[in-house]
Amino acid sequence: MQVEILDEGIFYSWSPVDDAIEYAFYYSTEPDMTLSDVSSVQSLRSQNASILFDGDEDKVYYSVITAIARDGLESEPSNQVQAFRRAKPVFSLDFEDEPLGQYKLLSHKDTESLEVRQDAATNTRYLSATYVPSEIGSPRLVFSRKIPPSDEYTLSYQLLFEDGFDFAKGGKLPGLAPHFPSAGCEMRDPASWSVRLMWMQNGRVSLYYYDQQPVDNCGTTVVGQNFWFTTGRWYDLSIYVKLNTDGQENGEIALYVDGAKIVSRNNVQLRGIDNDDSKIQQLLFSTFFGGSSPEWSPSAIVSSRFDQFEVHQGFRVRALMDR
Repeated sequence: MQVEILDEGIFYSWSPVDDAIEYAFYYSTEPDMTLSDVSSVQSLRSQNASILFDGDEDKVYYSVITAIARDGLESEPSNQVQAFRRAKPVFSLDFEDEPLGQYKLLSHKDTESLEVRQDAATNTRYLSATYVPSEIGSPRLVFSRKIPPSDEYTLSYQLLFEDGFDFAKGGKLPGLAPHFPSAGCEMRDPASWSVRLMWMQNGRVSLYYYDQQPVDNCGTTVVGQNFWFTTGRWYDLSIYVKLNTDGQENGEIALYVDGAKIVSRNNVQLRGIDNDDSKIQQLLFSTFFGGSSPEWSPSAIVSSRFDQFEVHQGFRVRALMDR
């Protein structure tokens, strides 16, 4: 049996069997299925030697085929096959079709330090961020992209710190936000919040979020334990955000690196009101050293790389994508 993953579903096909009047297609989300197990195995019928199965996204399906003769006799099942229909992201951003050079459609005065470049070894394109030391750490490299409003999303992207990257005291990395993000150590209103990441001293990582219960005007930092970034290699980051319901402390945020949970926080009140403006609706690209003083500055000009941004509905952690 052959399997092809289409936009419409999973397409199965097989060689016709002489004297078969129809075929029984058996499927389960459990491997090593037993056809008599009606609790976990379901079936469909087809008069053709193929079937289009509209299975749920992000589930693994195990399937076999039997042939049914005119007298009702059913053949032995075929070999079991496995298929996975990957969920489509609601938003994706890579840089393969972008022209080389300064990144277009920017929305911040300091973003001339964002450029689309091409890796000489792989010929793949990526977004390069250059950090220039300044009196506040480094200039802000910021832009945003709209996504359909929702209460629950997972943002994934790839990140590489170039060889020689000086982590200094720390800096910001992209995340998710509502219509009016909270950032910059400013007062926030009930519909305003944000969830981003920070790299920390020596390459540690943390969740960095603005919620409705601030200790001060700046964001809250929750540092991951037993993990440090190293330079010169790609990481796959997934940030899960589930907003709290109106007035409740039941929001959830988490960071996964290469598929492994690094840090999380439950019982978070990101928003103070449940309305259209407070929903998740922006990829907030935000990266810089700082802070707001020279002690946050790197010792020299350094760079990082970003690629393969995806936003998925609900919880969907991404393992390391091939480079």
